[in-house]
Amino acid sequence: LGIPFKKSRSGKHRTILTLEKDWNRALAAIIEYEAENEDAIPTRNLYESPHEKTTLGYWLAGSVVILESFTRLFLKDNQLIERLSAWSKAICDGELYRTITALLLHADPPHLIGNLVGLFIFGQAVGSIWGNGGGALVILATGITGNLAAALIYDPSHHAIGASTAVFGALGMLSI
Repeated sequence: LGIPFKKSRSGKHRTILTLEKDWNRALAAIIEYEAENEDAIPTRNLYESPHEKTTLGYWLAGSVVILESFTRLFLKDNQLIERLSAWSKAICDGELYRTITALLLHADPPHLIGNLVGLFIFGQAVGSIWGNGGGALVILATGITGNLAAALIYDPSHHAIGASTAVFGALGMLSI
């Protein structure tokens, strides 16, 4: 209608700004538009997220804690690293299971807690977009792929543990 305006947003509130002299005309145009398009106006609250609610972050963090605790019941710390870490030479020699098992091993409590926080935060976000099942598969796949890529790139003596590759994979999935 040729009415000059600007949009403004502050938190949850959105505002249309116009010159004072055009205010009555702008308001009338908005009211007329809403009346003509009553059925086309979305009924969803504009401030609600369009993404589904998810529990993926809880499931990922909980699974890592449970599985790491389970493996530590049966193996001593030095055996864990030796048998289950993402050791480049072993992975390149065909021990591909290490790309998964390394995701469940952590050097110490701060390392574990950091990965749990990352999995929770980014897992919730990925899950809200991909769903719980799809999000879990995508995050696991990025962790496995990251460990495999590192094995192919790094020196054969390289060892890696932790879910950091999955955390950064989840972050990467949010950037696409």
